Order: sequence, then C-alpha cells, then structure tokens
Amino acid sequence: MKKTSTVFFVAAFICLTCGILMPCKVSEVLSPEQLVAQATSIVVAIPIEYQKKPKPPDEQFGSIKFDIKKVLKGEPSLKQVTVQGELTDKDDFNEGTVPYTSVRPSGKQGSCFAYYYKNGASYLLFLKEQNGSDEHKTKELSPYWTPLAPVNEQLKSMDDPWLQWVESAINKK
Repeated sequence: MKKTSTVFFVAAFICLTCGILMPCKVSEVLSPEQLVAQATSIVVAIPIEYQKKPKPPDEQFGSIKFDIKKVLKGEPSLKQVTVQGELTDKDDFNEGTVPYTSVRPSGKQGSCFAYYYKNGASYLLFLKEQNGSDEHKTKELSPYWTPLAPVNEQLKSMDDPWLQWVESAINKK
C-alpha cells in the first residue's frame, strides 16, 4: 500500500509540474534588427527598488522601478520605467554571441522572458507600448512584448559589445 501511494504521489507531482517545466515555444524569434526597428524605446536602465513587492503565493513578481541612465531610442526625457520582475543578487548574462538572437538563461526556463534583475546592475531594455492594466486604457512601456528575444539583457559595462551593436544599428537608420 505504501509503495502504491508513493508512486501515485510521484506521478501526480510530475503531471502537475509538467506545464511549469515545459520550455517556451514560439514560431519565430525576432532578429536583432527587428527588435531595434520595432521597439518604442531602447534604454540603459538600472533597477533601484521595488515599487510593489510580490505577494506569494498569488504574485510571483513585483513591480521594479528602474532609473534610466541613457536613452538610445524613444522619448529623450524618459527618466524612469517600472517593469514586472524580481530583484536578485545573481548575474544573468547572455551566453550567446553579439548580436544576441535569444534571451538570457533565466528566460529559457519555460516563461519565455527573463524576469530576474540584479539589483544595481545595468540592463539594455527594448521597450514597447502595451495596454495598461487600468480602466483608462493607458499605455505603459514593457520589455515583455516578444518572447525568447534579448529584450532585457544585463550589461557587463557601458562598453558592452551588445550595447555597442545596438547603438550602431540605431545610428544606421
């Protein structure tokens, strides 16, 4: 009887977590050139604090306030942006070669997007206007508009090759 119960619980656990562990699948990931062309704004930003902390178990992510250090494309007066995610103390650099064609490692764990941000690190954010969550139909900027794409990559420095490539691509236009 004990062996049957154990097998049942293991099988139930596998079934319940199967959807969580399945990798994200999309028909097409935008090219780096398409990301540059289609983003409303492209900025270098640093996460500074939670605007709203997550409340487990209902909310996995909170709202993180970012200070914008450099606007590469979009409204030059943009000073801050709020993005859904979780602050962490771990780096999550893209393992690919520049120009990046896919999301950093934490975005390849089934969610389609990287939601983790190292507190105080710099990120290159490809932002696009999305419908806001309120009844007034406001627009908000979000990096979560094209799955599995490198839309919110952590930078190693302001001389990061990914940042240099994006600046060059913007200047070609």
